[in-house]
Amino acid sequence: MKNYKKVIAGIAAAVVSAGATTSIAFAMNRENDDKETTAVSQEAPADTLTTGTGERKDNGSPAFKDETVYVVCNADSDIKHIIVSDWLKNAPAYESIKDVSSLTNIENVKGDEEFTLDGTDLTWNAGGHDIYYKGNCDKELPVDVKMKYFLDGKEVSPSEITGKSGHLVIRWEYTVNAKIKKTIDGKEHEMNVPFIAASTAILNSEKFVNASISSGKVLSDGNRLIVAGVALPGLNESLGLDKIETLDLDLPEYIEFSADVIDFEPGLSVTAVSNEIFSNLDMTDQFSFGNIKGQFDELINGANELTAGTVTLSDGLSELSKKSGDLTDGAKKLRDGADDLSKGAKQLSEGTSALSDGAKKLSDSTGSFKSGLQSAKDGAKKIADGSEKLAAGSSNLKTGADNLSKGAQELSAGLGTAGSSLNTTIAANEQVLAAMEALYAQSPSPELAKVIETLKTTIAGQKQISASLNSGGTLNNGAAALQKGAAQISSGAVDLNKGLGDVKAGAGSLDSGLGQLLTGSTQLSEGTLKIYQSSAELSKGAAKVADGAASLFTGASSLYDGIVTYTSYVAQLSDGALKIKAGMSKFNDEGIAKISAAVDEKLPTIIENFKTVREISKEYKSYSGISDDMNGSVKFIYMFDGTSFREK
Repeated sequence: MKNYKKVIAGIAAAVVSAGATTSIAFAMNRENDDKETTAVSQEAPADTLTTGTGERKDNGSPAFKDETVYVVCNADSDIKHIIVSDWLKNAPAYESIKDVSSLTNIENVKGDEEFTLDGTDLTWNAGGHDIYYKGNCDKELPVDVKMKYFLDGKEVSPSEITGKSGHLVIRWEYTVNAKIKKTIDGKEHEMNVPFIAASTAILNSEKFVNASISSGKVLSDGNRLIVAGVALPGLNESLGLDKIETLDLDLPEYIEFSADVIDFEPGLSVTAVSNEIFSNLDMTDQFSFGNIKGQFDELINGANELTAGTVTLSDGLSELSKKSGDLTDGAKKLRDGADDLSKGAKQLSEGTSALSDGAKKLSDSTGSFKSGLQSAKDGAKKIADGSEKLAAGSSNLKTGADNLSKGAQELSAGLGTAGSSLNTTIAANEQVLAAMEALYAQSPSPELAKVIETLKTTIAGQKQISASLNSGGTLNNGAAALQKGAAQISSGAVDLNKGLGDVKAGAGSLDSGLGQLLTGSTQLSEGTLKIYQSSAELSKGAAKVADGAASLFTGASSLYDGIVTYTSYVAQLSDGALKIKAGMSKFNDEGIAKISAAVDEKLPTIIENFKTVREISKEYKSYSGISDDMNGSVKFIYMFDGTSFREK
């Protein structure tokens, strides 16, 4: 393989390690949750901010638009969505920045600055700050990237290859769509916008042997193969190198990786595409081949800087990999806690539902109790009225005795009804009390404790009344005595006058006592109704708490699963970044002397073409749009997700 391809391998390592690594996490986040995407952000240089006041001031540099285009593809290279992340570097500290953008769904991802959009004219109320925003775009990409698979010489689709064995070839193909017409030596030429395309993949070394790549580098740590390659699509044509027969130089238009594979398993692949390396070439009118070599020397120096950046990236990813374990543990605790909360909320909901049912029974029973008391009071009043009539004269003794007997019978019936109703109410109250005590045990509160004490006092008073109404009780005994007295009055008028005073006094006391009891039962009925209404609202609230806790558990579980997946990819990135930086040294060890010996005859034409290519590159500085008075740069990150057919 030619030496220049080793140089290109160094460029691939630089582009991929410096640009593509962070895009993997971005693209994965976008894949997992398309609605909540955190764009990759870059920090503004520290010297653009003032100290003390905290206000941004002009540092003398012009505004600049730094654009990154994320192209998320599935395994068969179809584009799923395009996300554009823009950073407006507001070095002049403008209050308002005018931009041009064809994006939709524009969103400020790092601040609260607002914007207005008129067609494609975008104006940000920057307030002196940098602006970070993202959006979507469906316009044609400047470069199409396709991944093709060949097994034993036959092209196969991604879904057909999983689990297969044989000689595998993976080819990254690039098609330049961005073209600009330029006049060179009086002739118009349609030339491609120059791009460097660097593609990388991380593969299982146990499944791939005898691996090689056409223009790049294959590294191995014993467990993984780090594949990195580079291509310069359309540059042969633009420079006219394809028309020089004696030139032993053919810049790669595609990347081809081959290996013997056992039980093929797909993985992630990332491609970084950029024209920035061409835009930064310094070419004067006195430009010669020596200048070309000098420019490549500058590229070498730049590669050294990128090497240092790759080391820093590797160290940072290693630290991130370590911290990811803590993140996973925290997410697990959150998930387990949410599970306990969900279970407890469900029990609370069930308990409050039972409380509501019991409170309803209590409310209904107090109505029957009040009705029974009213009947008893009416009977007592009739006894009192009858005794008055007996006192008027003994001539009405028989009539009074009948009235007394009738009143005694009504009293007995009323007491029986009241006793039965009261016992039912006591049972319902005790059921409610048990439910409230259970609820208090799960969720103590001063209000609930007060209700429990009130209900206990009510039950105790009801039991006292019930005891007096039941057999052996005061009221029950009084009714029996009254009936006995009525019989005695019927059998002898003599005893009537003797016991009449006692009957009248007892009937009056009974009427008074039943009146007080009736008043209390009205208050009890109102109170139990309020308990029922409150418990019903409590039951609804507990149900909402249960639903919310269940949703929290579901979300916490999803978060935990996502973090586990993210942590595994962080570990892969840390290992990959550590290995891929080794390829950078090749760029520093190899020269471009072979180009010098081959281009003497066509040097003037090549130089003019080179200048034109550089001019075209400087003109292409944005994908989504840029204002005429602003400079900028753009890079493209394509991610191919092998899991899209691994899970089928």
